[in-house]
Amino acid sequence: MELSAEYVVGLVELVIYLLGAGLLSGVGLYIESIAYGLYLAGDVTVALWVAALGVLTLYMGIYAVGITEALPRVQAVRSEQ
Repeated sequence: MELSAEYVVGLVELVIYLLGAGLLSGVGLYIESIAYGLYLAGDVTVALWVAALGVLTLYMGIYAVGITEALPRVQAVRSEQ
């Protein structure tokens, strides 16, 4: 089975987007855990700011990169098989 250059490039792009989405989502979850710890420590104002940053990071990982970029590439690679 011979792989075309376009197919290989598509797979590389897909892997990069999946890694990026996973990394951003993981960082977002970590930031949310920090916000929860700050809340439990009684620093509510800072916890809210950190939680907002965590939500933004989760949005970037799940929606902006995951759904809008990675998912169409997964569907394109699956349709080429």
